Amino acid sequence: MEELLLKILDGQAKTENQLNSLRSEMKCELHNIKGDINNIKDEIFNMKGDMRNLQTDFSTMKGDMKNLQTDFSTVKGDMKNLQTDFSTMKGDMKNLQTDFSTMKGDMKNLQTDLSTVKGNMKNLQTDFSTVKGNMKNLQTDFSTMKGDIKEIKTAVFRIEKHQEETIVGMLLHVKKQVDQKDCQIKVLNQRLFDVEVKTETSQ
Repeated sequence: MEELLLKILDGQAKTENQLNSLRSEMKCELHNIKGDINNIKDEIFNMKGDMRNLQTDFSTMKGDMKNLQTDFSTVKGDMKNLQTDFSTMKGDMKNLQTDFSTMKGDMKNLQTDLSTVKGNMKNLQTDFSTVKGNMKNLQTDFSTMKGDIKEIKTAVFRIEKHQEETIVGMLLHVKKQVDQKDCQIKVLNQRLFDVEVKTETSQ
């Protein structure tokens, strides 16, 4: 009985030692767990700070993205306006080239017309010189004829009366020639006047 009691006491002591050892281990584990929990709390606190910073950065990034979208829309509008302006400028350039080609054609036609006018002017000057020469010759002929008439009149006074009919016929013939020459002079005067008018108009 005593031996049994000793065994029980010995077993109880061992059990108590085991419990004390287990209690110490549990305290150590609990201390470690508390340390881990505190570390986790610190990590969570740091993570919360990082999360707040991340949220701030995200908000900033959202604002930047919004501004970027606004700027992109503005750039798209500017690009569209630039394309419109470029198309307008291309149209204006095409019209300018057309106008320039037309102007070149008009200039070429003007040069042709000018050459024609110069040729006509040269011909007109030649005609004018010819008319002046003819007029001068006609005036010379008329002066000669006047001299001839004067001589005839002088001779008439010396001719006898029975030659009166012949003289009258000669005078009529001479008068007819004078009238014809006078008519020619009038025609040449008119032609000379027309040439002078054309010359002034051409100038």
